[in-house]
Amino acid sequence: MSIVNSYNLFIDTERNLSQESNGQEINLPLGQTPITCGTDQFVRLTLQEFTMYKSWNSVNNTNSGFRVALPSVKQVAESLIEGNYNSFFSLLENGLIDASNNKLKTAIDALDASKVVLSTEVLNPDTGNAGNTDNVAQIKVTYTGAHGYTDDTAPIMQFFVEDGKSYQLLGGKRIRGNANSNLTSKSWNTTVLDTSSIILTGYYSGQIATQTHAYLRINEQNTNIATSAFDQVSNVDTRRTEMGSSNILGIIPITSSWMRYVAQSDMVYFSNIISKQVTQLRIRITDSNGNFFPLMASGQAEDGNRSFTAVIRVDTVLLPSSIPHSINNPSMNETTQPRFSSAPRTQIGHLESNGLNGPTSGYYGDGFVGVTGQRIS
Repeated sequence: MSIVNSYNLFIDTERNLSQESNGQEINLPLGQTPITCGTDQFVRLTLQEFTMYKSWNSVNNTNSGFRVALPSVKQVAESLIEGNYNSFFSLLENGLIDASNNKLKTAIDALDASKVVLSTEVLNPDTGNAGNTDNVAQIKVTYTGAHGYTDDTAPIMQFFVEDGKSYQLLGGKRIRGNANSNLTSKSWNTTVLDTSSIILTGYYSGQIATQTHAYLRINEQNTNIATSAFDQVSNVDTRRTEMGSSNILGIIPITSSWMRYVAQSDMVYFSNIISKQVTQLRIRITDSNGNFFPLMASGQAEDGNRSFTAVIRVDTVLLPSSIPHSINNPSMNETTQPRFSSAPRTQIGHLESNGLNGPTSGYYGDGFVGVTGQRIS
């Protein structure tokens, strides 16, 4: 294959956008100057450069939802306080049990009006407990009076897949299936400490963000494939592996406030377009599931700082006229492994260059050649 035409497509979504475009999704009208190729050619798009400011909270409506339940009795939905946190301990202290907006207390109090939470405390190394030395949550909940719970009847934390990726943030077991019909599955462990206190403990280490990359996607059908998780815009987990066509052109790591990618070699992230003509190219930036990153306020993508720049190389690639085969340039000394035995090549059953049609014909024997070079009839 060889490239017969090539040019760069420079994109900036900050301003001068049509009504159907915004800073995170741009529609490029190519009707007057379409990208085309011949019958023996195809179009290849290659991501060369990408830059974008991380203009969303790491804790947001895609990963903040959690539920508290009295086993088999009642369930209450709540959300973490959205924002950016510099440590997992800070997420627990300021996102889950903030003094002025204690999400955990609010949820537990709603389970039973006769049992009121007096205080919530994140147990950390300074208090002589194991919690948070390895980012595993451990929270002590103290009631105003005797709670009367056992380990099996005390409130439990639940992180359902349908509520987002809070199980990743908070280091808990994900729960699949319908949330409203499950009041018994635990995402954190619950133990009774004494007559007025319980302890909620995570199973795994927590984290302060759930998205590691941003995904640049195109609308044109291409030859790339991916696992179905990359295109599952709804919060589901089917527990089966599926492969399908993908609209991902490239992925960009989120390592700081700015995301930047520059290709260090040729054809790192590319898409071979199936269509012979592209008249409308739509490019958008999403998370791993194909959702737009949450806006911090309405209108951010149109009037705020949600925008990106990119350079995409457009190549017209010529397909080879024919696929070369070794039969076109046969070697007279070439032999092939036996089909019927592993005997030495001078024995019956070996394929030799002096087969049925002779050594000068360009064709090899078929395995039925004797030691004398004569065909066995």
